[in-house]
Amino acid sequence: LAFHHYAWLSNQYRTFGEFWEEAPSAQRHSTKMQNSGYFYQSAAKYAARRKEAAMEALDATGLNKLQPTGNIPTSDYLGQVLTEAEQAYRDHASAGGEGSASIHGHVVVQRLLMTEAKHDHSEGVLVLLTRAYENFKRQR
Repeated sequence: LAFHHYAWLSNQYRTFGEFWEEAPSAQRHSTKMQNSGYFYQSAAKYAARRKEAAMEALDATGLNKLQPTGNIPTSDYLGQVLTEAEQAYRDHASAGGEGSASIHGHVVVQRLLMTEAKHDHSEGVLVLLTRAYENFKRQR
């Protein structure tokens, strides 16, 4: 789940870039690390790594070939999709079957991958690079 880690790193850098962008200019120094553009650029780098890792994981599992259909069953929770694997886990767990934890782990990974497949990685990278450029240009 490297893509999940890269998403976390990208969000951390983006958040710190936003924080630094809001900092009063009198408290800033002119070093590279103290320019919010640096943090946005780093966030974009990790967003690009997220995309690469997600594509590798989706290719390895075959989930990149899934197309949403109109007859996807709904879940107990708003906004979540009930997959066949999750239904199998519920049936297995309610019957007191062994190995339910490993099936549950598979369901969690499958759900993360399905969510990742819907994410527009390229747009996220472009937004972060644009913000980096704007901040580098402004703080020259």
